[in-house]
Amino acid sequence: MMGKGQILGGPSAFLFLLLLQWDISAPSTMPYHLVLAPFVLQAETSEKICVHVTQLNKSVTVNITLENLAETRTSHVVSKTHPFQCIPFQVPRLSNSPEASEATLTVEVAVEVDIGLLVAHERQQVLVRNPESLVFVQTDKPIYKPGQEVRFRIMSVDEDFRPLNETFPLVYIQQPVDILGGHRLELNPRNLARQDSSILLPRPCSHGGVYLFPNLSDFAESLQEILGSLPGSDGEGGSVRLRTT
Repeated sequence: MMGKGQILGGPSAFLFLLLLQWDISAPSTMPYHLVLAPFVLQAETSEKICVHVTQLNKSVTVNITLENLAETRTSHVVSKTHPFQCIPFQVPRLSNSPEASEATLTVEVAVEVDIGLLVAHERQQVLVRNPESLVFVQTDKPIYKPGQEVRFRIMSVDEDFRPLNETFPLVYIQQPVDILGGHRLELNPRNLARQDSSILLPRPCSHGGVYLFPNLSDFAESLQEILGSLPGSDGEGGSVRLRTT
């Protein structure tokens, strides 16, 4: 029999199984419970925790608690006619905007017997991650002359490539030492790809890169950069390439 809290497949496993058994002093007819839950939980989403009950003569109550964050608790009744059920569980967003944080997932199964209420429970450390967005930037051409407009398109999606409501307080073109100009953009699923323009340097740039930064609403580090150089005073031009940081 698998021990309590053992993680299958090593620390990187996506799922873990918990086999909950009642106290050995209880009658042999008492039920066993198998709990299947994600090892990594995505914040601000509805995750599912599945429970399978065997030797079940009556309904049991399953309580799911996520601790160490803003405590979240969900209760669900599993009947003997449906011994295997997947229970939706809302995961809250992490405070202070960390990328990920450990939390304690507690699964408690309770059943009423003649002697009172019999409870089996298991605690397991899980990892909770805030949702991440992917930002794509596309310009209308790779090389520009001084004074030309840069027309660009920005698209923001989640990890499953679903459109997001995203606000970019500032989108600007910058040399390493000064900001040339910028605009505020708001993206929503109805207008997934936004196009705007910004003016490049009115003077030649002999050396160095030109950067296009779509800053996020929390002013985190830019997700995309367009690196390159403008045609210099000697008439030579450079290339522009897209890089994800």
